[in-house]
Amino acid sequence: MSTYTPTLFDVDEEMRLWRQYKGGDKSSLGPLMLRFKGLVNSWVNQHKSPAIPDTVLKQEAWKHVKIGIDTYDARFGAKLTTHIRNKMRKGTRLIHTYADVARLPEQRSLLIRDFKDARATLTEKRGRPPSVGELYDVFQADRTLGDSKKNALSLRQIARLEREVRDEVIGGNMDLEQSVTSTENDPKFELGLNIVYQSLAPRDQKIFEHTTGYLGQPVLKNVQIARLVGVSPTTIGKKKKRFQGMMDLALR
Repeated sequence: MSTYTPTLFDVDEEMRLWRQYKGGDKSSLGPLMLRFKGLVNSWVNQHKSPAIPDTVLKQEAWKHVKIGIDTYDARFGAKLTTHIRNKMRKGTRLIHTYADVARLPEQRSLLIRDFKDARATLTEKRGRPPSVGELYDVFQADRTLGDSKKNALSLRQIARLEREVRDEVIGGNMDLEQSVTSTENDPKFELGLNIVYQSLAPRDQKIFEHTTGYLGQPVLKNVQIARLVGVSPTTIGKKKKRFQGMMDLALR
């Protein structure tokens, strides 16, 4: 299987962009990340799994590319590509996580449903969101739950579910169609835009550009984007929902 090997020109250009980015030039991040598209594609092909959509794999790979860029220190002598490749190894954790979820999709869904129901009930009753400890006590006292489900709803698991619910709210409130120029003070959102954009096919990238204003493109209405790329406005609407879901995942 082929692996991504940068040329001397790639290395020189990568370091130039990296120095600009580390010097405060945020506009260098997108072009710098794009230099590692071959590395990302190689990683995705190597770790393809029927349990994980390619889009999810790409997003995970791009996340670790960004982590590698931010943590790289040229003084240690290693190449930027080598450092990023080492960081991307942590992305294999996602494969095991998805494999576990794929084996127990129904159980996981029921667990989330019970958690959300209990959380909503306590919030309404007490006038505030309950703590992790309060939710744990409720589940342990619930005689309608079997021992296996009570064991699954440990303090650690409840804390994890609480974070997931909070992330859903944050991600759901994020306006995908806001202009990129309005996110200059929100590096997390800007990172999400870069990760999602790099993981899209060329035509979807064009739709994304005119949905968000990415790369300085004008934000257009659905019907205008549809004419531009040759699809129906309904398709554009579906694409935007997909992009929102990808942004929610990237921002977690």
